[in-house]
Amino acid sequence: MTFILQLQNVTQRFGGVLALDDVSLDIQHGSITGLIGPNGSGKTTAFSVISGFLRPTAGQVFFDGHNITGIPPHEMAQRGVARTFQTPQLFASLTIRETLEVAASMRDKHDGLYNALHTANEIGLRNKLDHLPSELTTADMRLVEIVKAFATGARLVLLDEVFAGLSSTEIDRTAAVIRSFAGEKTFVIIEHRMRAVMALCEHVHVLIYGRLAASGTPCHITNHPEVIAAYLGTEDLAHA
Repeated sequence: MTFILQLQNVTQRFGGVLALDDVSLDIQHGSITGLIGPNGSGKTTAFSVISGFLRPTAGQVFFDGHNITGIPPHEMAQRGVARTFQTPQLFASLTIRETLEVAASMRDKHDGLYNALHTANEIGLRNKLDHLPSELTTADMRLVEIVKAFATGARLVLLDEVFAGLSSTEIDRTAAVIRSFAGEKTFVIIEHRMRAVMALCEHVHVLIYGRLAASGTPCHITNHPEVIAAYLGTEDLAHA
């Protein structure tokens, strides 16, 4: 089993707040992995540590066997790690085509742009490449974020609430795009819509109060006592 990403004993403190508490986890190459937990459990902090926006207080992060702890975001992108945010980060004054050109310039511009445009065409964005973000639906903006990550040459894509604000039909469409690239790309997904996570992800890690409380298949997670207790009253995991 090949791990593309490993966190080893990662701790993150903000003053007296312990956001991540000695977290160790492995992400298999080519997989779709969920990172879930109640609000404030440390999920976004974990993404920030992995993508270089935060240097952990303690512990190490490895990507493709190399220690990348504390490497800044632009270098992480050049190494093949891309991250999306809860709110799409698109240039308001640039068309989608121009946005992809900027993203592709971080690596091999010609190949990156060619592949990104091909992907955009394949997933139904062909007629929207010359539109501004303000002219797109939320679902299309989230797809553009994914294609933008591909344009940088990313092999590991961190998706932060990629299904937020989407209808059931739009979730299915977005999930199908992600699933079609599994194997070629590795995805880690933060998401509050448990049914979507459980249907899409092969493996799930659960953070509770900054601590890794459980890891396993969706079936294992939905039957884990601590996970059930953490979500009691918010969503019935047994029916996820």
